Amino acid sequence: MNKTPDTRPSPLEGLSVELVRLVLSALPDVASLRATVLSCPLFYRAFLKAEAAIATQVLLNQIDASVLPEAMATAESARLRLHADEGPLDEMAVIGFMERNLRHRPAAPTSWSLLDALRVARLHSAVEGFGVRFANEARSQLNPSRSINVTRQELEPCCQYIDKRVTTAFDDIVDHDVAWGAFNVDYGTLVSPTIQHILLSGLEKLHQIFQAETYEQRHALLHHFRIGGVGPPATELALYSGLRGANEQTHIIFLKWLTPDDDVLRLKQPYFPESDPGPADAWRWAHQEESWAHWVYQENRRDLRRWGYVMWDRPRLESVDVFWQPWDDTYYSINAAREQQVAAQRRAGLHESWERREWIWKHGGCGWWSWDDESKVRYPDAVMEDSRPRPMSEPGGPDTSTTRWPESLQEAKEMLSAMNFSHRQPVGS
Repeated sequence: MNKTPDTRPSPLEGLSVELVRLVLSALPDVASLRATVLSCPLFYRAFLKAEAAIATQVLLNQIDASVLPEAMATAESARLRLHADEGPLDEMAVIGFMERNLRHRPAAPTSWSLLDALRVARLHSAVEGFGVRFANEARSQLNPSRSINVTRQELEPCCQYIDKRVTTAFDDIVDHDVAWGAFNVDYGTLVSPTIQHILLSGLEKLHQIFQAETYEQRHALLHHFRIGGVGPPATELALYSGLRGANEQTHIIFLKWLTPDDDVLRLKQPYFPESDPGPADAWRWAHQEESWAHWVYQENRRDLRRWGYVMWDRPRLESVDVFWQPWDDTYYSINAAREQQVAAQRRAGLHESWERREWIWKHGGCGWWSWDDESKVRYPDAVMEDSRPRPMSEPGGPDTSTTRWPESLQEAKEMLSAMNFSHRQPVGS
């Protein structure tokens, strides 16, 4: 016996339009609001004549009103052209942005359209994703007591957090992509124009890179070539130059010498008043014995940045005894030399792989590659099997019986000088 379909109306259809609007206004975020409004005519009609009121309320459900001005500024900055391939950056547009958002703190609009609310909410979701990851990882390292024996592998960068996450994904492709190896793409660092290009691609793109856990996902996000096909896109060192420029002073001034009046003249003041002295106190504690040339992004303060020393409020810093003794760089000094040696060994292996991958590229190969596994390299059908380079592991393939890692920086240099590399400069070096 066939059952008659249930054609009874949904209980929601019996609600008044005012109650439907209250339901929509209670949604937790703007993306949910958009999805709900598009789900059925009932919600769409109720929303259509009260868009501003509902969108504004839902935006406030998602983002605290106290940070909306900063969210607005971030959303507006995302529309500024930052890359040369997008056209020249209008200097007056940048000046106008600074006047509207940085010279004084603007008031947030009291009414939002769904489109404007979505733009700000998407950025908020990306920032929230960064913040949750950062806070969870930095919290575990909050007590910087030198009596705690932790390895660098157990630590994750904090103020360098985004840079490190981006370079991890980037270096995965550098290690394994045939094309990038053929074009001598080097590992990413903050001074690399290729990494700076990625860092300027926007918070939403960076959040996607953070979430990418597999090589395929990272490849889809990062494997692009600049016009002319000579490697990934690059942007000159705007970010790094800004950090360096903040330290370039011709006269020597130590932080401990400054009086309160000097602070106003010598130190960059926050755009808006800070409610808690913790970040400023932590910075002073870490740089008290330093001259002006070492106040910003100093290399041996990396251990402090790993636990976000300028991100916590004063009571929390006091609760873990941060200020009970002056900061010293003993841990950094002991481990810096070893880190440099490991980095040199790793780079030597990368440089050695460039020649092999260039040979594969010239024979039409592309895709994922490693010394131990060339089975994933792809060739066009027109490239006959006999014309393809023999895999490293097959009889008749390249002899790797003597290949080994260098055991010191000097040995790595000697190995590199003996290799027959292409004369092209590494991309991003």
